[in-house]
Amino acid sequence: MIQNIKKTWYYFKRNGLAAAVAKASEQISQQSSERGYQVWLAKHLPTPEQLKIQRQYKLANPITFSVIVPTYRTNPVFLRQMVDSVLDQTYPQLELCIADGSPDDSVSDILKEYRDSRIRYQRLAENKGISGNTNAAFAMANGDYIALLDHDDILTPDALYEMAAAVETDPTIDMLYSDEDKVSADLKQYFNPHFKPDFNPELLRTNNYICHFLVVKKDLAACAGHFRPEYDGAQDYDFIFRCSEQARNIYHIPKILYHWRSHIDSTAANPQSKLYAYEAGKRALESHLQRMQKQNNSGKPSDQNKSKDINLKTEVSHTSHLGFYRVQYIPLSGSHTEQCYMHICDAKSLKPQLRTEIQQELTANCMRPEVGIVGGKTLYPDGRVLQAGLRRTEEGTYEPEFQGLKKRYSGYMHRADLQRCADSVSFDCFAVKRELLEQLGISPQDLKTQEDINRLCGIIKAAGYLVIFTPYACIRMKHSGMIHDEMEHI
Repeated sequence: MIQNIKKTWYYFKRNGLAAAVAKASEQISQQSSERGYQVWLAKHLPTPEQLKIQRQYKLANPITFSVIVPTYRTNPVFLRQMVDSVLDQTYPQLELCIADGSPDDSVSDILKEYRDSRIRYQRLAENKGISGNTNAAFAMANGDYIALLDHDDILTPDALYEMAAAVETDPTIDMLYSDEDKVSADLKQYFNPHFKPDFNPELLRTNNYICHFLVVKKDLAACAGHFRPEYDGAQDYDFIFRCSEQARNIYHIPKILYHWRSHIDSTAANPQSKLYAYEAGKRALESHLQRMQKQNNSGKPSDQNKSKDINLKTEVSHTSHLGFYRVQYIPLSGSHTEQCYMHICDAKSLKPQLRTEIQQELTANCMRPEVGIVGGKTLYPDGRVLQAGLRRTEEGTYEPEFQGLKKRYSGYMHRADLQRCADSVSFDCFAVKRELLEQLGISPQDLKTQEDINRLCGIIKAAGYLVIFTPYACIRMKHSGMIHDEMEHI
């Protein structure tokens, strides 16, 4: 409770009273919906019978995991629980590589209690910080895949089994991550589950949504380079960017495999405790964007069918939510609206200048070489969300995301306010490359309904382009629904 009050106070100082009230209200509503999470978790964790089957299962092509853990004066209780969670994995082919920067024997004395040859321990001559200690653990690794684990967190017993089973099914997978939640210091309460999407490069540019549990093929990690001390506080964000830029196949396991311990000193409990980390994250994102700009300009073979870069510059800024960023794409020369087919509904109270701003946001994103179509956010007349991107269901239909979300609310993990890849975008506010339409043999006159846009987005994704939702091109509708007879084409 005290932590939530502190968070709200800091948010109020940064963003004002109205935003703080809305945030507090949304948090209360989310907390009430999370009360049943522990019941849900108990039903979705593997049963003892399932764990027994996993222990007996033999993979045709077994791999070895090197679980990398940097330590420094780790709480003895937390350390034992972390080690136990690794050694108790149902998939046994692993090594636990611990690089310790502690100035005393507190960690080594505890590890001596374990008589397990899978534990590899190195006492460092000095504490090298989170990146340096992690890199020392990297150097100890002999496994096929590297698995990153914090010294005070917990793996579920099936975590490595799920990773191994995924690689067994598809050996091209070289980067994997799972869903996660938070757990109280005494391991009695599980809360704040993070159910993640499949790999979403645009969402990754807004925050480190991958985070835990991350597993990377050792060869990929070596090629990308290990942790960089200049990004301490966001060293994993920087590492994830560099690995994802070179990965062949990034796979998401939609299961809770990682419990992130929340205690007074952890970022999980107190985001204000590591404000420097958010600046490091901003710099990691800027570095990633610079590398991708160079790749676009070099004309990689994989991009030969895509439009050439029109010399966009990028600006990264913090959002109202700590640890979340906005990337703004800005053309350096001239207007490029003629290169897009744009459709914006005749929305309520849309001033001439604000229409211009929406055009600029849609156009700049649309002209990125990897993007095929971009859509904005639409609101009901009372300010509630009409759609923040569309999601394709298992039945093949499309549903608007965050529909009905209250005014000033940001949605689950703030995603109603974050730019990200989507399955489809709104007919009421979108822009698509004219060149791409010509390549696909589609005329702008063929785009008359939301169903037309849904089909187009599917074709665009199949052609290897991104479908992007941006909350920064936002319009409020005149009516409570999508009224297509009051639209103008631009």
